[in-house]
Amino acid sequence: MKEHKKFIKDSKAKKLYFMLFLTLISILILTTKSQANFSISNFVIDCQVLENGDMKVEENITYSTNETRNGVIRNIQTTNPLNTQNSAKDVILEGVYVDGEICNKVSSAVNGNNKVYTYTQDGDEYTIKLFTPFKNAGKTITYKYLLKDVATKYKDVGEIYWNFIGKEWDTPINNVIIRMTLPQKAAQDTIYVYGHGSDDGSFTKSANHITLYAKNLSAYQAIDTRVLFSTEAIPYSTKTVKKNVLNTYIEQEEGFTAERENEKILLNLDINQVAIVLIICVILVAAWVFFKYDKEDKIEKVRYFREIPYGIDPAIMQAIYYDGKIKKSSYWVTFLDLVRKGVFKLEKYTNEYGTETQKITNLKSNVKLDEHQRIVKRAVISCMNANEDSIDMLKLNSKMKKKSGFGYTTYVKEIKAKIQEMFGEETKSPKKLKIVMSILMVLLILIIAFCAAKTGVESSHESAMGILMFLGFITFIYSVIFASITLDSAFTVVFLIFHCGAFQIGILSMMVSIGIGLLYIPYILMFITLQYSMRTKKYPKSQLEMKEKIKGLRRYLRDYSLIKDKDTEDLILWEEYLIAAIALGLNRKTINYFYDYCKDNFNDSFSSSLEAATSYSAMYTTCGMAFYSYISHAGISSGSGSSSSSSFSGSSGGFSGGSSSGGGGRRRRRR
Repeated sequence: MKEHKKFIKDSKAKKLYFMLFLTLISILILTTKSQANFSISNFVIDCQVLENGDMKVEENITYSTNETRNGVIRNIQTTNPLNTQNSAKDVILEGVYVDGEICNKVSSAVNGNNKVYTYTQDGDEYTIKLFTPFKNAGKTITYKYLLKDVATKYKDVGEIYWNFIGKEWDTPINNVIIRMTLPQKAAQDTIYVYGHGSDDGSFTKSANHITLYAKNLSAYQAIDTRVLFSTEAIPYSTKTVKKNVLNTYIEQEEGFTAERENEKILLNLDINQVAIVLIICVILVAAWVFFKYDKEDKIEKVRYFREIPYGIDPAIMQAIYYDGKIKKSSYWVTFLDLVRKGVFKLEKYTNEYGTETQKITNLKSNVKLDEHQRIVKRAVISCMNANEDSIDMLKLNSKMKKKSGFGYTTYVKEIKAKIQEMFGEETKSPKKLKIVMSILMVLLILIIAFCAAKTGVESSHESAMGILMFLGFITFIYSVIFASITLDSAFTVVFLIFHCGAFQIGILSMMVSIGIGLLYIPYILMFITLQYSMRTKKYPKSQLEMKEKIKGLRRYLRDYSLIKDKDTEDLILWEEYLIAAIALGLNRKTINYFYDYCKDNFNDSFSSSLEAATSYSAMYTTCGMAFYSYISHAGISSGSGSSSSSSFSGSSGGFSGGSSSGGGGRRRRRR
């Protein structure tokens, strides 16, 4: 009973906990809409600096989406986080337009209202909530407002330093144009223009007109601009600072420009090239792992092998063929082998209810058995009543379900121990390989985070930290899962791939959003290589040679009816052929070929038991399923390996928008 409880705890509960955990996380990811479905194609800002230091602003934002929207939210902050000295005193909203049509201000609105907005203030943040439903289309939203007292008048220079697009925008922006007009007097002196936030940016200057351009802004990428000009251009400004700053500011900006150029050289600012180099490195690492730790020794190929390998019973043969994986059908083929050996007798039977079934009789044979065979024998006998030596299949099936796999783990261990005793232990991934691969994975994640931080300059530092944590967490969790859980069924494999895929979509979306999507390729390749390295193993050469003979035997059995040289007429060998065909997953046509031949040509021993059914399929339906229910009823798929039963399956072979820190976009909310 202790073994039974331990088995349930180890193989069922652990997987259940893992699956519940992964399901909860995946639901969160899969129910979050992808931000890639919403973007801004054009963001055009026209601003005019007035002589009193105010700045009139008109923003034309063209949204593109293939989703349904109720409207957009625009937040404008008066405080400039880059330099509080350059904050605005107030924001006066002059109008909101949708595709050129003016919208009405209301005190409240609900989803479905069209071309109305509410305007509220909370501290230094002003919020415009525009209701304008649209679906699978684009709209151009225009905001007109006045920033009060935004220009600063120093002793030697006037300054506008404004964060036009804040780093909190979580929406990609294809094109940005900022057109600034200074008072006419500014043209009489030198105008200094410095833009920050985009490596794909430029500006032009003509008299008192300045135009800045930027393209392909990722989410969370900010754009701010500093413009220095003559103090005579803002004679009526009330925001005055009595100190000289021109030379200091020029040195700061030139130093910042030099720093950015060094960063460009350091990063090379070509994500394509960085990704290609990393891909090549990962491929080389994978090749090194394969050739050093996983490539098997060369062995002589065998086309056909006519003999049953000496001393290897069907369950052992099956496990060797499937690389140590214990199939569900293993119990069934072991039972058939026990019938062949004369341990049990199988015969046709009609029970007390008049139902035709089959009866298993314990012949109390003294045949020498291996431990895994004795386990199957005990499992069958334990289902018989104390004063009886037989049981019919219907009762056996019912009692097997109640046992729910008790003793199966020992059965699996005994088969593996037998194989190890015969050939020696397989060579698994050495500890040093796991350590080296883990270090390489960490280094790659750090490189990706570094690229994330540098690609967006200041705007992506938070995103870089998010990517670092996300990649590290997911890589660690799934590495532990893949290393600790035996992938013993198609369901488990699909389940893990599905959930891992959900996380990978989240990772890819995050990386694409800040412009480093190509770096996902080396990451996922390294992720796969890491899992692969954890599971590398080399089988002993003698075991590989035996597997090659078994493969040759399988080909011989598969093609037997087509082979002209049929020199096998021995009863025992034919019976072993039949069980071997079942164990090696041959299709029903092939199995029935051997079954019918044995039944029709031999009249004793195992062959006589075949008369218990009119066909192999009928025998399997009534007998084999009893053992399947024993293994599967408690949710057990198999001891270590695929749970497929190819032997018997017939197989052959809301709202969205933005705001700014100091005027630019800050965040987007959707509903």
